[in-house]
Amino acid sequence: MKDFEFPFKQLKIRKGEGGKEAWDCVRKKWVSLSPEEFVRQQAILFLAENMGFPLERMSVEKQILVNERKRRPDLVLYDRMFSVLLVAEFKSPEIPISQAVLDQAAIYHLDLNPMYILISNGVQTAICKKNDSGKWLWLSSFPDLNAPLSLN
Repeated sequence: MKDFEFPFKQLKIRKGEGGKEAWDCVRKKWVSLSPEEFVRQQAILFLAENMGFPLERMSVEKQILVNERKRRPDLVLYDRMFSVLLVAEFKSPEIPISQAVLDQAAIYHLDLNPMYILISNGVQTAICKKNDSGKWLWLSSFPDLNAPLSLN
């Protein structure tokens, strides 16, 4: 597993009735700023600002069914044809990135069939890609998610 660090971004934050809130530019609304939400918002800004990934092709906590159970992936990125490209699972910084976190994110594979899985707690970030035989391999560098996909 290769660790990546998101460059710190300044979030739009306000004091809400229940505590601090951050502006979610994907959902276009203010959300409670939990430690996990902070990590998600940092990742969204990194993907949009540093990687040039369009906000319009991101989805946050959209409900899906996996084995007839309702699930909500933390973040889903779609390719240009709006097929699922990446599923991300975020944790609070005090929760270590582990195989269990990857397994939690990989469960979405059953329904969404992403090419990449990203897991992060804000301190550690790792990404893996499914190879041709269906195995998940840790990547040593962050892929260009805007690159045209191969038809092979």
